[in-house]
Amino acid sequence: MSPSTLLSTLAIILLTFSSFAAAYPTYAQILEYLDTHDSIRAQHDAAALDWSDTLAIMAQEYANTCQMASSGGALLDTLYGENIVAGTDDFTPVDAVNAFASDESQYSVTAPVYNHWTQVVWKSTSEVGCAVSSCNDLLGQGTGVARLHVCLYSEPGNVVGQALENVQP
Repeated sequence: MSPSTLLSTLAIILLTFSSFAAAYPTYAQILEYLDTHDSIRAQHDAAALDWSDTLAIMAQEYANTCQMASSGGALLDTLYGENIVAGTDDFTPVDAVNAFASDESQYSVTAPVYNHWTQVVWKSTSEVGCAVSSCNDLLGQGTGVARLHVCLYSEPGNVVGQALENVQP
């Protein structure tokens, strides 16, 4: 291999790695996602979550599309739960998970409503992977840059008929 070919190959590898590394959540962001989820889950007798690199990579790929809509289950070959939210300015992982949790008031034991909050506290969910992407005008023309947070969950929550054993108000 010629020196110029070797340098070109190394440059491509470095660019690929640096773009992945810049896109994947930082260690601090991972802790923010986990700690905020786990704090909310602890209030509802749900165990702490483990971080899933597989879910985080898929969440990042989807967040990078800048779509404020469900993926429709097309990201993985297995079932997963999903929460998506966006906000402007410095909309952090803590802000995102707290936005998911803000749906709690809609829940009723007698008439379960499946929403962002129920996915966060779903007892049989054991793993989460989240990501964030900056998207121009995601929230409407002229709104500027929004930070789109996507969290994927395994086992999926919000399974109709299983709320009573998985959601503790």
